[in-house]
Amino acid sequence: MKKTLLKNFICLTVLCASLCVLTACNVENGNSSANHKQEVSNLCFYLKEDDTYEVAVGNAKQAETIVIPEKYQGKAVTSICEEGFSGCTSLVSVTIPEGVTNIGENAFYGCDNLNEIMLPSSLTSIENGAFSHTAYTRHACGNDIEVHYAGTIDEWVSKISGIRYLFGMGALYINNNLVTEARITTANKINQDAFYGYRELTSVTIGENVTSIGNYAFSACSSLTSINYNGTKEDWDKIEKGYGWDYYVPSSCVVRFTDGTEISINEA
Repeated sequence: MKKTLLKNFICLTVLCASLCVLTACNVENGNSSANHKQEVSNLCFYLKEDDTYEVAVGNAKQAETIVIPEKYQGKAVTSICEEGFSGCTSLVSVTIPEGVTNIGENAFYGCDNLNEIMLPSSLTSIENGAFSHTAYTRHACGNDIEVHYAGTIDEWVSKISGIRYLFGMGALYINNNLVTEARITTANKINQDAFYGYRELTSVTIGENVTSIGNYAFSACSSLTSINYNGTKEDWDKIEKGYGWDYYVPSSCVVRFTDGTEISINEA
């Protein structure tokens, strides 16, 4: 009798442990496709205090393409774990779904071949080092590194903090359109590093609602030729401009006003 009870207790303990592991990290294995795209079941999901999930790589370490789902077990996925996909050297493309607001510190650190990221309009913060030592930093002078953003240009410049951790992006697509001319119409600010190092940008239109331009917002935009401001020079001078907002912008770039006047970027 005692042996039977002991055996049942051990079996129950193992079963409970297995269920706990599967709840935190669903690791059902399946055959990967030709490009090593992994199924959702190979990712790890951790339930947070707010009853939403954050996600990490789990058993998808060798995946070349990862598409993170919006929900897991009926609950929203809202963040990428700190170091969640760190060291995934095979990863080339990742799609982050609507609902995710935060990409954790060093989330994609060391993903040497990562060169395409799909970002949701819900995103509000990119933490320190999220894309360090990836193709973004290794090929900072290249033009083949793509960021696809599902929001608007006004949301891009005003909603997301930590864009600097995407330094080196070769191409920014807003709703599948390559951004070469940015028309900022509704935002009331342009965040720090909004276009830092973005070489595809040739012109910017800034609406009269903008009251501040953050540090390094247009720094190293080496193709920028004009900034068109929907206001007067007097209004322009009232805008709070952060440190180095126009560093390394070509001296030939001009700022134009609605009255037809213009000034050199060096006078702005």
